[in-house]
Amino acid sequence: MSLDFIDKLIKATVILAALIFLGGVWFDPGWFLGLLIGALWGSANLYFIKKLIVSWLSPEQEKNWANNAYVTLIKFPLLYFLGYAILSSGRFTEVSLLAGFSLVPIVIVLNGTRLGKYLTGFACGRR
Repeated sequence: MSLDFIDKLIKATVILAALIFLGGVWFDPGWFLGLLIGALWGSANLYFIKKLIVSWLSPEQEKNWANNAYVTLIKFPLLYFLGYAILSSGRFTEVSLLAGFSLVPIVIVLNGTRLGKYLTGFACGRR
């Protein structure tokens, strides 16, 4: 089983967040930058979740414990500390970060529709 669809979802989320950022930066740059940063953080979180699943649970993968520890140490302490630092900095509103983080599940739901499959295919260079 291939997990390439997760890479497609990440690309589509980043492209959608960049388009929303470019469209809304004229209205409120700080809010839409928070949306973009939230979407990037959510995409990084999904990427590391995929890496953890593949490295820990995949029977095809050779068990490389150093790589497993490396991915685990990046995902949990560093990524979540970065999220805490972004949230506690006060530069972005919580709503904008939450809206950006929520783009990942929105793209996942949209992927089940024709529009989402078109966006995901467009993000990956296929139509």
